Amino acid sequence: MTLLTPERTLERRGVALASLSVLVYALIPVGIALAVSDGVPLPAIYAGRTVLALGVVVLLARRLRRPGSRRWTPRPGDRRRLALVGGSAYCAQMVLYFASLTRLDVSVAGVLAYAYPALVALGAVGVGLERLGARQLVSLALSMLGITLVVGTGAPSSMDPLGVLMALGSAVAYAVYILSTSGPSSRVGPLASSAWVLTGATVISVALLAVWPPGPFPLLAGTGWLLLHGLVLLPVAVTCFLVALSSLGAVRLSIFDTLQPAITALAGVVVLGERLGWWQVAGAALVLVAAVRAVSGARPALTDRPVHA
Repeated sequence: MTLLTPERTLERRGVALASLSVLVYALIPVGIALAVSDGVPLPAIYAGRTVLALGVVVLLARRLRRPGSRRWTPRPGDRRRLALVGGSAYCAQMVLYFASLTRLDVSVAGVLAYAYPALVALGAVGVGLERLGARQLVSLALSMLGITLVVGTGAPSSMDPLGVLMALGSAVAYAVYILSTSGPSSRVGPLASSAWVLTGATVISVALLAVWPPGPFPLLAGTGWLLLHGLVLLPVAVTCFLVALSSLGAVRLSIFDTLQPAITALAGVVVLGERLGWWQVAGAALVLVAAVRAVSGARPALTDRPVHA
C-alpha cells in the first residue's frame, strides 16, 4: 500500500474542502433567488446572514481551540487586513452579485461572475504570488471559453446590461478578495480568518441598512431563509474556501471554482425552471473539464503556505 506524503494529504484535503465550498457557494444564488421570490428584501439578507454566520464561526473557533496546539504565526496587521477586505472586496462582491440576480437568470449571473479566475491568475503572476504552468494556462483558457459559450449563446432578452455589469463587477471584487486574503489566511488560520472577514462584512452590511432600508419583512419565510444562509451555507462556504486556499493556492482554487457556475446553472434549470441551450451545456462541460485539470498536477505556488487543522 502506497503511503501518502504530507503534501499529498494536504492537497487531497484541500480538494475535498474546495469541492464542498464549490457546492455550497453554487447553491447560494438559488437560495437567494428563492428568498427574494418569497418577498425577503436584499438588504435584510445581506445583514442577517453575515451576522448569523459570524456568530457561528466565532463559536466554532472557541470550541475547537486547543490550549498549546495553535501553530499559527500571524504578522502584524494580518487580522486588520482580513477585516478590511471583508468589509470592502467581499462585501462589494456580495452586493453586486446578489443585485445582478434581480436582473439576470441565476445561470447567466453565476457564469458571468466566474470571469474572476482569469483576473486572479493575472494578479497572482503580476505580484509574484504564483506562476502559471502549461496545465493551468490550458485550464484557464478552457474555463473562459466555456463561460463565453454559456453567456454568448443565451437569449439576448436575458442579458440586461446593468445586470451584466454588476455580475462582472462582482468578479473583479472577488478576485481582489482572493488575492488579498491568500497570505493572511494562511498565517491566521481558516476559522479565525473567516471570523475577521465576516466581521468586516457584517459592519458594512449592517451599515447598509441605514442607507438602504429594507421593505416589509415576511417573518416566517424570511426567518427560515436567514437561518439557512447564516447558520449553514455561508459559514461552511467561507471556512472551507479559506482552508482550501492555503492548500491549493489562489490560481488552482480559482480555476477549480469555475465548477460553481456549471452547478448553479444546473440548479437554476432544476429548481427555478430556467433553460439552457445545447451550446450553453457544452460550455458548462468545458468548465467542468477545466476544473478537473486545474487540481490535477498543477504547478505549485512559489510561496510555502502551511495548513494547520
